[in-house]
Amino acid sequence: MTTSCPEKVASYISTDGITFTKESGWRLEGGYVDTEVLRAKDGEWLMIMADGPGCPAGGSRKLQQLYVSTSTDGLSWSKPQVLTNASQGRLDPTGYEVSTNVFRIYYALGEANNTYTLKRAALRIKETPAGSIGVTNTPKATTPSSKSKTITCVKGKTVKKVTGTKCPKGFTKK
Repeated sequence: MTTSCPEKVASYISTDGITFTKESGWRLEGGYVDTEVLRAKDGEWLMIMADGPGCPAGGSRKLQQLYVSTSTDGLSWSKPQVLTNASQGRLDPTGYEVSTNVFRIYYALGEANNTYTLKRAALRIKETPAGSIGVTNTPKATTPSSKSKTITCVKGKTVKKVTGTKCPKGFTKK
């Protein structure tokens, strides 16, 4: 099976936040999409992304997966490393750093009938011997338990069933 993965990642600069000029070259090629820069510090850049539909590393899988890449300057990026397995499609990642080298990642999990579920995971990175950042030897995106917990929350005479572990502001757990 032949796939076409024309997507390329570019970068643009602006001095006023209104007018942008494309920088020369491509940051990534090979079909990566939905990039999100999680860290942009001098010498320590970290990006999470998905592969484009029909653009998996192996060439035959059609489910989108999540990848991570590092850079020392924000222009030249390492070859993206796959974070997830091919059991389900994952796309549109975003995230933020919750503690040193630990990132909370949110992404859409593609399911049957073109429905999507918002999921979260933890991404942990380690310091490499050279002092730059790298992904742990066995990077895994972890998701909360597939069993959802429903709790009852009360505010006066109002009763709400909530999926999760906390009640909305002003409500107490019954």
